[in-house]
Amino acid sequence: KNLSFFLKGGHLFRHFLDRVRFYIYPKLLIGAKFPTHLEVEAASKCQMRCPMCWTTYMPEKIKGIMKFDLFKKIVDEAASNNTFSIKLSWRGEPMLNPKIIEMVKYAKEKGIPHVAFLTNAELLTKKKSEELIESGLDWISISADGTDQVYNKIRFPAKFEETLERVKYLRDLRDSKNLTKPLIRVQSVHSALENNSEKYYESWKNIADKINVISDQIRDVNKKITDLDYDKYFMCPKPWQRLAIGHDGKVHQCIADYYGENILGN
Repeated sequence: KNLSFFLKGGHLFRHFLDRVRFYIYPKLLIGAKFPTHLEVEAASKCQMRCPMCWTTYMPEKIKGIMKFDLFKKIVDEAASNNTFSIKLSWRGEPMLNPKIIEMVKYAKEKGIPHVAFLTNAELLTKKKSEELIESGLDWISISADGTDQVYNKIRFPAKFEETLERVKYLRDLRDSKNLTKPLIRVQSVHSALENNSEKYYESWKNIADKINVISDQIRDVNKKITDLDYDKYFMCPKPWQRLAIGHDGKVHQCIADYYGENILGN
């Protein structure tokens, strides 16, 4: 399934080179002349309050919606420097941005090979599904943790069965048009699947093109990072892989810098 997901993504030669850069460059301490992947935050707000998400605890003053003119400026520069992929999500729910469809279309028109975003899918109406398919979106990742009551508690006020139906509509509509995109990925944090992993797989196997399980992270917002135990010899690869641009245009050193403690520029 991973190989199928990769092949259906298209742009195979550029995609292969991008993956080489993504995984090999950090090991060699090589940085691309211009970021090959950008996290461009369409919105840092979210209508949910998931307990494991930093956005739940972020002060309102640093939340917002990216303006379309700023987005176009970023995409224009990225396209002229051969950026391979842009993900329109980071800290918040991108579908809260009323211009999200126009953003996808603009990035695709400018020649960005891969345009995608993560969403909790609560705002994925039938109309939005139709618009996303027409927009040229390459892939969409649904954050859905666990099943049934586990999901309902984490992802309140969303309901598990309703989310399944929303994403199934998107899949069925895409397939009815004989299209492969947007590819659909679904992912859950590991702890939410401890007692329902089989049902999770069975629920999504005919809807999602790829099912991901991601590790839980230590996200104690009351501690400074320096208070946590860490391996001083570990070197994080992310600075060589991607660049995160907040909704306000601020460039964050790391995608884990939710509070903007180390801003590189604007």
